[in-house]
Amino acid sequence: GDALDRLLQHEHRYWQASLAGWGAVSLDPDVMDRAVTAGCLIGAADQAAAMRLLAVIEDLSDGQLRGKVARWLHDLYPPPRGGEEWIGQLQPDLITEQLVVSVLNRHRELIPALFAGLDEVRARRALTILARAALTQPAALDQARDALAANPAHLLIPAVAVTTETNPALAAAITDAAAALDTAALIPLAEAIPYPTVPLAAVYAAVTRQITATLPPAADPVERAGWLHALGVALSQLGRPAEALPVTEEAVAIRRELAAASP
Repeated sequence: GDALDRLLQHEHRYWQASLAGWGAVSLDPDVMDRAVTAGCLIGAADQAAAMRLLAVIEDLSDGQLRGKVARWLHDLYPPPRGGEEWIGQLQPDLITEQLVVSVLNRHRELIPALFAGLDEVRARRALTILARAALTQPAALDQARDALAANPAHLLIPAVAVTTETNPALAAAITDAAAALDTAALIPLAEAIPYPTVPLAAVYAAVTRQITATLPPAADPVERAGWLHALGVALSQLGRPAEALPVTEEAVAIRRELAAASP
């Protein structure tokens, strides 16, 4: 941590020297921290996207200033040639993680705004940075939890991939955030969870239980039997056969009725 803080001090001096070359542009150090954090965490495909991203920072409400800061970020960390990014990454990754976690700790109000309306690619990028940081900085896990809770409908499916690939500890946050979803949003989430899975087994059981509990009474019996069966499999995978048995029996009973009606 001390070494990373020292490296960030060097980066701060680089930012200030770089910004000085932009003439009339002058930023408070904390505003500069937030701007670089937004660029490194979320990124942007072009200048217009970068300006929309920076709009979440209250001190950058002026459009002309926001445009200059966006172009400054583009020059500060040039993106790789041939890529789809307009703002490059602060390297190595550990410095990005240290910066992001420290800034979001000071400005928790930024988290919902930064994660609002992200497409799946950008959501996975941002959640991966937080999940990777959480391996050494517990505060990053709380930040990821805040992000998921603020926008579960758009972030939980990307979070499934990040949990499998980067940090299984994100699973509990997915379960908590999923409690706010309706059945229509829960079904694609359940379908996105791989099978079999160890890190997401409890998540799958919780989501399928929620689906079976919220399906309307008039739901297609084929669909209801399918989700009851899925819940039974999920509970069995968790080593809870006593809980798996009754829901599996209910699924079998529904399917026997369907088979009797239409052999």
